[in-house]
Amino acid sequence: MKPAMQNKAMQHAQRGVASIEFALGFFAFFMMCLTWMEIGYMAHVSSVTDVAIAEAAREAKLTSMEHPSKGEASSSGEFMQVFKQTLAEQTAGYGGLVDASKFRFTVQYLKSIEELGNYTGQCRAADDESIELECGEPKFSAIAVYAVEYDYQPMLSGFIAEPGMLRREVIVVQEYERDAFDF
Repeated sequence: MKPAMQNKAMQHAQRGVASIEFALGFFAFFMMCLTWMEIGYMAHVSSVTDVAIAEAAREAKLTSMEHPSKGEASSSGEFMQVFKQTLAEQTAGYGGLVDASKFRFTVQYLKSIEELGNYTGQCRAADDESIELECGEPKFSAIAVYAVEYDYQPMLSGFIAEPGMLRREVIVVQEYERDAFDF
């Protein structure tokens, strides 16, 4: 075989190898980009939930049962309603990537630091699927644990990340109940 023909055969074989290398490299790069997007989405959902629960707990703890706002009668669910409303307002302002209908809310009212020390983190039963749940009596309870669970669904349907609950809790002193604080 002539040297010129050998060169052409080698070049043709190299083009095929380069195509295979490009296809494999592009697939790996594409998977890396999808993973990066999923991690970014998870971080976004987590940070929006963090900001929203902090702001919602701040608003709810300022709610007074003895001093109803706007002349309306106060009820034991007022803390929960203020909490839910503020959380919905907070999540709406972050691009619509966080679905407010996937939240579950829990408020645990505690009367003393001892009760807080014995708090296990759950007042919700394992099979309870209700959207909102209040445990304890809000009147004369100086401490409240506001919790939010978000039903996180990955963008790629479990290919990179697993679906699950994202849970955040905030422990606050109820401003209008702090005089009832039991040491």
